[in-house]
Amino acid sequence: MEIKRGAVVTIALPGDFGKPRPAVVLRSDRFAAHQLVSLAPLTTARRNAPLLRVDIAPSRDNGLVHASQAMIDTLQSVRIRRIGEVIGQLAAADLQRITRAVAVYLGFGD
Repeated sequence: MEIKRGAVVTIALPGDFGKPRPAVVLRSDRFAAHQLVSLAPLTTARRNAPLLRVDIAPSRDNGLVHASQAMIDTLQSVRIRRIGEVIGQLAAADLQRITRAVAVYLGFGD
């Protein structure tokens, strides 16, 4: 299964975030053969935390039905076989906002 960066997929993550939910693929396409995929889970339980949550509006292209937020503080890596279906693809601007928030969260600019 080939999954591109920015794809919106379904996943049931382990632990506290285990209910099936959409997530955004963050892994670079350069690592398409690698069996782990890094994701930012999405939630419809919106919070006012701009450094930890990135707003994503639903669209035909991304496959989301409800306004959601990418949870920057709950990044996960999972085996590709655990991923369900691809439901859409984020707009480049949305993916860029998530990427920047992840860089801040992980301290890449420190």
